[in-house]
Amino acid sequence: MINLKQYLVFFLLLAIIAILFVYWYFYLSNRVGFLYSTKNISYNFLKDYHGELHLIEYNEEGRHEKIIRSLKSKGINIIIGPMFSEDGKKLLPFLEKYDLVAFSPTITSKRLLASTNRIFSLVPDNDYLIDTIENFLRSKNVKNVLIILDPRNKAYSNEFVKIIENFKGDYWYYYGLNTLFSHSKDWNKYDAIVITTTSKEAIDIIIQISSIYKGLFVLTDSALDMELTKYNGPKEKIYLISFTDNPFNYVADLIEEAIDLVASHKFLSANQVISFYLQNNFVDGKRFNYIGTLQRKIKVLNFSEIKVGNE
Repeated sequence: MINLKQYLVFFLLLAIIAILFVYWYFYLSNRVGFLYSTKNISYNFLKDYHGELHLIEYNEEGRHEKIIRSLKSKGINIIIGPMFSEDGKKLLPFLEKYDLVAFSPTITSKRLLASTNRIFSLVPDNDYLIDTIENFLRSKNVKNVLIILDPRNKAYSNEFVKIIENFKGDYWYYYGLNTLFSHSKDWNKYDAIVITTTSKEAIDIIIQISSIYKGLFVLTDSALDMELTKYNGPKEKIYLISFTDNPFNYVADLIEEAIDLVASHKFLSANQVISFYLQNNFVDGKRFNYIGTLQRKIKVLNFSEIKVGNE
């Protein structure tokens, strides 16, 4: 027979289990890593965040293993971020080593995403971006293209070189304004210039050559940020490749979507997260595809037709 002491031990164990569950459910499971970049609006996102998740932030450009090890030591299995493919590439070995999974609002490198199930992206991969750009260029009767690449985000920008397979043209890396001077040439031999840098660098490039260049500028998603709203020059020949109707705020919008996604379910392990999201719909009947990206419409927007602020 079970005596009183055994009953007490049993109920004490139940109480401890209940307390641990409540602690995990309402506190520990809401602790999520947040990797921001100083190169876009994500670095300032948490200033106005008041949601249910307890987001623990790190600069994704820091010491990558130290960041992931620190997050894991805090009992964290899920990260929102990183924002750039190059940082995703550098973080990937440590996501695997320390058993974490990342939901990036903006990573699009097809090669990176196809190499792992540790990184999910809320946007389509570069193959879809490139198809959209090529179709747009054909619609504008473009024959010759210059592609300006970002040497600090090669995992992303290098994939756009394949555009040259279907168009005549050149490509080179942008290291600063000196790059433009060293490559000074007849800019108008190109019908379009595709820019894969950050928004600040894209603005610098456009300001320097727009007065002498008669062709089109095409800015890929990496250049979309509030920084673009500071540009006051002619906008009619500038086109933006965007996943949303508001390209200036699209990073913040996608971060919000990632937060809602992570907050909607609770998991005990990273493997449980991976298994669930590869097998289930999560919003509007959509699900992540086999490489962990979410398909959505890609828009080509003319800069001059986009309202900024109170315009």
